[in-house]
Amino acid sequence: MSLSTLAPVVLFTYQRPSHLTQTLAALSKNEEASQTPIYIYSDGPKADASPEDLAEIMAVRQLIRQQTWAKQLEIIERKENWGLSNNIVSGVTEVMEKHGRAIILENDIVVSPYFLQYMNQALDLYQDVEEVMHIGGFIYPLNLKEKDLGTSFFYNVNSCWGWASWQRAWKYYQDDTANILAQINENYDPFTFNGGQKDSFYKQLKKNISGELDNWDCHWHASIFLQNGLALHPYQSLVKNIGLDGSGTNCDDIELGQKMLQTPLKLTKIHPKNGQKQHQIVSEKMKLYFKRLRWKQLGQLIRKGAFKSIFQKIKAMQ
Repeated sequence: MSLSTLAPVVLFTYQRPSHLTQTLAALSKNEEASQTPIYIYSDGPKADASPEDLAEIMAVRQLIRQQTWAKQLEIIERKENWGLSNNIVSGVTEVMEKHGRAIILENDIVVSPYFLQYMNQALDLYQDVEEVMHIGGFIYPLNLKEKDLGTSFFYNVNSCWGWASWQRAWKYYQDDTANILAQINENYDPFTFNGGQKDSFYKQLKKNISGELDNWDCHWHASIFLQNGLALHPYQSLVKNIGLDGSGTNCDDIELGQKMLQTPLKLTKIHPKNGQKQHQIVSEKMKLYFKRLRWKQLGQLIRKGAFKSIFQKIKAMQ
């Protein structure tokens, strides 16, 4: 891997300077960071932003200027609030068109010291494999061992807590939710489409239609699915989401028991023909994991005496 061909990092920020501090500190511990171009998109304030909101946005913008953080730093400050989805889709599209590939982070993702090595290695390895559309840095704690499926495998769910892709794949991104659902409904298989995560992505799409949600990642997931694309994942996470504390957009206060790999990960190229088989194997493991997680969360709610939440959780489990 040549340092001159390192993929750029695109980092999206809004508020939460304390989270961003951890994200930037972890990123800078990657050996490749000093030679990596970085684009930081700082979203602007909402029309009804409070003085506290404005202060946090200003703190974020001061923080990202404290040092270069990487080989080349370009800061894009939105004057107005673009919203999470618009900011990310627009920023990813711009950088993809300029560089042909990119590594994407949000301001609540802490990465392993070997995150950039893994991402660049995977981007090089599958550059010309059209079926591979997404490189994920996160996998739920399934207690997988390297001997089970190798150091990486295809699980065709686009976990976006630290990810990468190419312009050749991103060009298929769709945001017409009604059209996406119409295509999926022609032959909807909940297990395959949602990767064993019950009907998580399908529900997100429906909520985008109703206006309850405005997120981009379920659209990217569906876009990959509709192209019969593949998503590569490490056998153990190289990232940790520190924003699952109720402080972010579309993030609840939840505990996943995240684990992060602290050693280098050497990848071996996997033939695309193994993609669907691996997806089914991991989906079965995911189904079991989420079943156990729901019961764990229910137990936590019972101990708290949160009866309304208990009722909602039981309803969701049915």
